[in-house]
Amino acid sequence: MENQRFYNWNKRRWKSYKKLTDLGIDGSKLSIGQLISFKDFKPDALKSYIDKIQAIKNEDLSKLNNDKQDLYQTLQLKQYGKALSDLEPKQAALLLSTQGLSNAQIEQVLSAQKLTPELQYQAMLEAGLLSSKQKLTTAQIEETLQTVLGSDADIQATMSAMELKVATDAQGNSVAKLTKKNIEAAVASGKLTQEQALQLASMLGVDMAVKKQASSTLPKWIATLKLSAKAIWENITATLTWLATTPAGWATLAVSAITVATIKHTKSLKDLQETAQDSKSAYDNTISEIKSLNDELKRELRLKEAIVQTEGKKAAADVLYDSNV
Repeated sequence: MENQRFYNWNKRRWKSYKKLTDLGIDGSKLSIGQLISFKDFKPDALKSYIDKIQAIKNEDLSKLNNDKQDLYQTLQLKQYGKALSDLEPKQAALLLSTQGLSNAQIEQVLSAQKLTPELQYQAMLEAGLLSSKQKLTTAQIEETLQTVLGSDADIQATMSAMELKVATDAQGNSVAKLTKKNIEAAVASGKLTQEQALQLASMLGVDMAVKKQASSTLPKWIATLKLSAKAIWENITATLTWLATTPAGWATLAVSAITVATIKHTKSLKDLQETAQDSKSAYDNTISEIKSLNDELKRELRLKEAIVQTEGKKAAADVLYDSNV
């Protein structure tokens, strides 16, 4: 049984690899998870998306001056977002990455699709485009900070708050290893908000996940949330059932009806029937809203569980990578 699952898993991986290779994408540079992300794409559909990306990317801007080129490049990012609008964000992010777009460009495409910084970060994480550390030039970090914070921001103060260890590489460039700890330090000092931190992490390819929480704290929290949601729903259901099926519940409803009748003095039978119908409609609407809330809670729980699984797999991959290094 285990061998069959392993065989099926490798078969899906190989089919995805071959599909990408036939379209000119080097599958050897993709992780297993990234390869499997393409398994549901039909070759013709995948080629159509790639053709759209390349058509936008290869537009000739040489005849435009610098200002117009900058403006058009911004427009290009929006065009990417529109061309891939029917894909999941993680699929769009991964596909754009295979076509040579940087993390910073992909983040701006997702932003153009009106995704929040949290959803942008999650898409980049699920696409496998983030890692625990990145070796970058200080110029790259400063430029990205400028994009995130705006032209009026004190970039050097933020760089200082990040507590980067700067060195000089063989080419004479100032470089630093950027990790989540550096970004968290800037948040703690008040130089970055949480949203800005996630945006910066997405653009520079840094995984902000807390690995220990992914394996212990978060599952416990999710279990607690599940129990809380279940308890809330059970309490609401029990209350409604009590009102509808018990003598005490009937009495409560009757008291409410008598109070209304006393305030309004007397009503005709038709008025009372209309009131009863209105009450029933209000009851039905309440039940519908409660069920909708319950469904929303379930969806959020599934999302949190997906995040945990993704972070757990990423943690395992990091451990394997570090042990090999």
